[in-house]
Amino acid sequence: MATIRDVAKLSGVSIATVSRVLNSDETFHLSDKTKERIINAAKELNYDLSKTKRHIAALSKKETSQILRVGCILNLSRPKYTDSFYPNLLSSFKSELNRLGGKVVFTQNSKELESCSPEERSLLYHSIDYIVIMEYLKPKLIEEILSKVPHVIGIDIESSYFDVITHDRIEANMIATEYLIKNGHERIGFIGGNEYYIPGEPVTQKNLMSNKRFLGYFYSLYYNGITFDPLYVKNCRWNVDICRQQMKELLELPTPPTAIVAASDTIAIACISACGEYGLSIPEDISIIGIGDTLESQYSNPPLTTVHIPQDQLGIVGANMILQSKSNLPKTILLPLTLTERKSISNKNGHTLQTIKNSEFPFAFK
Repeated sequence: MATIRDVAKLSGVSIATVSRVLNSDETFHLSDKTKERIINAAKELNYDLSKTKRHIAALSKKETSQILRVGCILNLSRPKYTDSFYPNLLSSFKSELNRLGGKVVFTQNSKELESCSPEERSLLYHSIDYIVIMEYLKPKLIEEILSKVPHVIGIDIESSYFDVITHDRIEANMIATEYLIKNGHERIGFIGGNEYYIPGEPVTQKNLMSNKRFLGYFYSLYYNGITFDPLYVKNCRWNVDICRQQMKELLELPTPPTAIVAASDTIAIACISACGEYGLSIPEDISIIGIGDTLESQYSNPPLTTVHIPQDQLGIVGANMILQSKSNLPKTILLPLTLTERKSISNKNGHTLQTIKNSEFPFAFK
């Protein structure tokens, strides 16, 4: 039997778009041509057009807490790391879930969950039908959740144990780095944090070698024949204060970078602030690009050029994944990324790329 995912694939649109069209969502603006293509795809696949509506109607007739109860694990309280990306993601997820007839019963971060006794966690698990994970957890905690909660999905993380909706972190940082290279930059620095960072574990510069955000930066340098310099790489552990200090260290190098790839918009804005303390102008003296396209990036000084991660769609598609038929094979959905050009990048003309031989592949920190 055809699923909503099959309809989305055939019609070439997102699952969230199909859901809204099939549910006759009047608040969702879409061209008549696209709507017609979705309806025709549903008919071609013999998809029951009333199925989703019947499900939503059934949800509305009963208490939400008894039908579609969802718990969220999302780190909204990481010390010294405030980023609107995550609150926005949670907000879009909750709005779409409410529209579909569900309700978020609780929101906790990993520390809060771990501080509970096993009995307290069992009560939490018993109160929900679904748990949505939006941050990386310790393996033991994931194992426990999978054994206690009927259905688990992940949003903006990676996992091979349950369904995930996310973005390609390597691609995001390749887009950012390639954009700097196309604008003539060769001395490009990177400031970021560990992808799977767990509080309390040691963090070193070498840890970044397994980090997909860093690898996107590294691959772009290598593919374009630009020599990798480990002095240009900093691991700030997602701490804006550490980031500011590390940015100053980069600026004090004998030959500082002309551009910085920051692994998030929050980190990029901290870099801009540090440059201001040195009396440097962005982008005339140094260029900075971020990842995320958060609200703050529009209002930084100057407005930040960044890679757009579709926060709203991550939340919307995540909520719709809950309504899909269950599969024994976990799937991963990657949402497309785009570049948002603003005013933080300068164009350096007449640059000549350096070349390296394959035998000189510098895939290691010294």
